[in-house]
Amino acid sequence: MSYKSIQSQLTDPDNVRSNWQAIVSEIEKSLEAEESPEGRDMLFSLFQATMDFAETGVSVDELCSFQEARKKRFGGYLLREAIIGDQICAETLDAVTRREVAAGRLASDDPLRVFAIHSLAAPHSTREELLAKASEK
Repeated sequence: MSYKSIQSQLTDPDNVRSNWQAIVSEIEKSLEAEESPEGRDMLFSLFQATMDFAETGVSVDELCSFQEARKKRFGGYLLREAIIGDQICAETLDAVTRREVAAGRLASDDPLRVFAIHSLAAPHSTREELLAKASEK
């Protein structure tokens, strides 16, 4: 699915509120295939816009749980982006969370950002070491 196709679905807020799960599914499929930072940035922007629209249709009683699920899903995307082989790369997680803070999609004090900072400060395998290890398997 192209960015423009996903983006065109966001022009009608009522459509997004009723079909947001299908749109998010398309975004997830595109994220799995996308490797460029620009493409991932665009997809995360589309995810944010979709979820913003969807949130307006959530009842007050369900809003807190919706927001928590949204945050967990987004954090999962970021963690998946930082996995090399079977390990989280501290350098990649730092870069990913910096990008998201700069884009305004992640708070600078978000637990995932704090985790990235602590992971980078602790002894860790470099990105190159993890890539080498993953290619051996």
